[in-house]
Amino acid sequence: MTLISLAVLDVASSSVAGEVELSGDPRGMVSSADGNIIYVACGPNKLVAINLHSGTVLSEIVVGGEPVDVVATSDGWRLYVSCEDANHVAVVDAPHNVFIGAIATGDAPEGMAIAPTNQKVYVSEGNDELLSVIDTARNLRKKTKIASIGSPTGVAVTGVPQLLSGESARICRLSWGNGCWPGDMSCH
Repeated sequence: MTLISLAVLDVASSSVAGEVELSGDPRGMVSSADGNIIYVACGPNKLVAINLHSGTVLSEIVVGGEPVDVVATSDGWRLYVSCEDANHVAVVDAPHNVFIGAIATGDAPEGMAIAPTNQKVYVSEGNDELLSVIDTARNLRKKTKIASIGSPTGVAVTGVPQLLSGESARICRLSWGNGCWPGDMSCH
């Protein structure tokens, strides 16, 4: 298996503070609330927790086929991992590094964003041209068709006021379609 190095950069000194070798295909990542741990979605099927101070792998959590992106609640208790080939979002108990369940999605969940309130996770579904909205309190998914400009691969939630299911948010999605590079970004 190919080893890939994850570089830890010290921005203040513009230098590499350390490297961690990972096997597989690392993609999306997020840091813990305290900034001590980084979680990396790493194909073919795991989420890797890395201690940034020691540079050691703390845990490899099996989450499902081809994890793409990972988001964390602001309190650090939950992680959500989009698994493109498994067609689900894995839910992970972050303090204990334990997989606790999966929420079914449509075809090819990829990019994700979590609302500032931690109440919703937005998931782009590239092959279905859908945006799924996950209610984090109940771990339920609501699929939402959005105006299509291609297959969405990313999503972001901004603070721009717009009423959307009881939240003040604006949803942006990134589409990679029809051979365009880098694609079109639109906000609704």
